[in-house]
Amino acid sequence: EAVGIFDHELYYEEDKSAVTIANSIHLDRKLIKQKEIEGFDPKTFLIGGCRSLSSVKTMIDFIEEISHGGEVRLIIIDINKEALDKIDIHKIKAQSNIKLEIFQGDLINLRSKIESSSVDYIRMDYTQNFIPQNQQLSLLKELNRILSDKGIASSMLHMMPAAKNFSQKLDRFREKDKGSRVDILSTYYHYGYDHFIPSEEFLKDCARKSGFKISFVDKINNPKYRQEKLAVFEKQPRRNNFTLLKSSLIK
Repeated sequence: EAVGIFDHELYYEEDKSAVTIANSIHLDRKLIKQKEIEGFDPKTFLIGGCRSLSSVKTMIDFIEEISHGGEVRLIIIDINKEALDKIDIHKIKAQSNIKLEIFQGDLINLRSKIESSSVDYIRMDYTQNFIPQNQQLSLLKELNRILSDKGIASSMLHMMPAAKNFSQKLDRFREKDKGSRVDILSTYYHYGYDHFIPSEEFLKDCARKSGFKISFVDKINNPKYRQEKLAVFEKQPRRNNFTLLKSSLIK
């Protein structure tokens, strides 16, 4: 079965040229450094969509680096059994305070597996590019549900360049990025560009409708990966309508 712009089986083969969590963890460091000033101290982490063992090891190293003590959970989820079969827990070295939980699951519906407001930091590696556009809102709503009040979801993804419509976006992408890794993969796997995130505007609209505010930490500093960005989703504070009504009545 085809998944996004990639072939289902080939995607889970080790590809040294691929940008994985191991290649982009510096963006997470930058993000967490900013949020630590605001008192952000995550204790429960989730990898949503796990391509390789190296991504898990990198995430563990990252957790050990930023952890301020106490027990930490790392939940690893992928909808495909092939991905989880590649994670040999005996090859993972982690401090005793890090508890690993690995299971197969669909990020769009985790109600039977993960409680509401129980995860502090979610990291997705192109996972959104494997989810149809008409399900993006459902994905973000579910991530909002499982995130704690100060929780953050970060998502590495392929973005289409700005243009008025998809056809223009595609023409502009081919003009600017001909011969790039994304262009070659899209041609090689014969699945086209259907699963690119169509625009920042589309993503911002989905974020707003699902109760998130969205920002972008940085791009990958490599011209071959020009359209790859780390999107950051933060929960919007809940409005207390009763308090607002009470205040207006007092006035």
